Amino acid sequence: MNILRKISKFSLNGQNLPICRLIKIPKRKFCLKNRLQTEQEISLDENLYWDNLQSSLDESSKAIYPNSSKLLKAEKNVFVLQLKMQYKSKARQSTSADLQLAESISLVETLDNWKVIESHIVGTKKSSSREIFGSGNQDLLSKKISSSGADTLFIVIDRLTNLQVNGLRQTLLGNNPNIAIYDRYKIVLEIFKRNARSSIAKLQIALAEIPYLRHKFENNELFKNVEKRIRKELDFKLKTRSLLNTQRREKQIPLVSVFGYTNVGKTTFIKSITNDEKLKPKNQLFATLDITYHGASLCNSNQDIIFADTIGFINDIPHNLIEAFKTSLSDALNADLFIHLVDSSHPDREAQEKSVNKILLDLAPEEKMKDMLTVYNKIDKVKHFPKSSDTERIMISCKKGDGLIELRNLIEKKILKKLGYLEITLRVAQGSEEFSYLYKNSIVKEVSECDQDSNFVNLKVLFNKSNALKFIKIYPNVKISK
Repeated sequence: MNILRKISKFSLNGQNLPICRLIKIPKRKFCLKNRLQTEQEISLDENLYWDNLQSSLDESSKAIYPNSSKLLKAEKNVFVLQLKMQYKSKARQSTSADLQLAESISLVETLDNWKVIESHIVGTKKSSSREIFGSGNQDLLSKKISSSGADTLFIVIDRLTNLQVNGLRQTLLGNNPNIAIYDRYKIVLEIFKRNARSSIAKLQIALAEIPYLRHKFENNELFKNVEKRIRKELDFKLKTRSLLNTQRREKQIPLVSVFGYTNVGKTTFIKSITNDEKLKPKNQLFATLDITYHGASLCNSNQDIIFADTIGFINDIPHNLIEAFKTSLSDALNADLFIHLVDSSHPDREAQEKSVNKILLDLAPEEKMKDMLTVYNKIDKVKHFPKSSDTERIMISCKKGDGLIELRNLIEKKILKKLGYLEITLRVAQGSEEFSYLYKNSIVKEVSECDQDSNFVNLKVLFNKSNALKFIKIYPNVKISK
């Protein structure tokens, strides 16, 4: 199916973007046993559109980040400056500056050709003031940065203001224009750019970058027009994805969404739970930027089910990044069951768990959170884990297979309850009309011989309430054993 859509030409920094392009939306079969992917095949015209758009955005950010235009080609020597806040946010109270620094270094080293050559933790009372550091720290840091040979300074603040950037360039860098200054927002954006594969992910990243650039420049009207066109294009793309979810709902196939901190092992978990050998997990931050769907069957009932692999979260994730991905997360947030996967072996486990819960509470309905399963993976790496009476917490090891059977059973129990299924044992004659009806309209779990009469069998079946009432109405003489 070919759809021709006209896009008004607009210019950003003197570059004209295409007036129109041909978008090919392939027809896809809804297959439970195969992975249901988001749109991966991007036409040449779409790649050109993205390259022009991203090139324009990169040109706009050059004034602040002089070394950022050829991210993947240029080598970066990074000095990481981790702030130790005197007053922490609630999500950060269970962590330490050392653990925060380790995460910051991991973020940098996720990028190809970027390496951290030196790092430093420095205390500060306020990260929002123009002068982030006192005069004593300024002199010390200036010498450290100068002697390190770094060409990039990563200051671990959510988002730097123009005044802060100018102040840092004067006090720490001696007005050296060849050293780029990055904040956390910009680093995460660069990681997203590198890992984006589908046109939907790329458009969402472009959308997330616009508020950041608008924050740096005064031409708000220009970015307003660009944002409007990107949103229009993104809405069009997401309509294709919604077709999959419409088909799923029509077929009454339950959806289980797997959430968690970035690089916690969600893809490995789904591979273990579904036995999908096609999945290739990566030990990398933000390896998944597209929601992908993976079919499986519940163990005992053979009920078809779909698992959604979602984008990973991080502590203090910038609000605009969440907003940009919120639309594509909407299907995952309307799942029948949430699973929060936690790396039980991570030294910052508690802070990571709290961070994900906080983000989900802001995004998801309260009733979804109440029924959420919290799954602690990599339990084989932990000697002592805090005990809890919470039955919704389950310990597993994807590597060794420990706890996976119990988890599958718990998922099945919750899903069948959600679907309104009843377990009933019925006494019916073999090969009878009732026998055929049950195999066609219910989930047969178990067949056993009837002690009283060899012509009859006991069928343990799963019925949803409406089908159970319908069966009793059609066959009122069938005996219900349970």
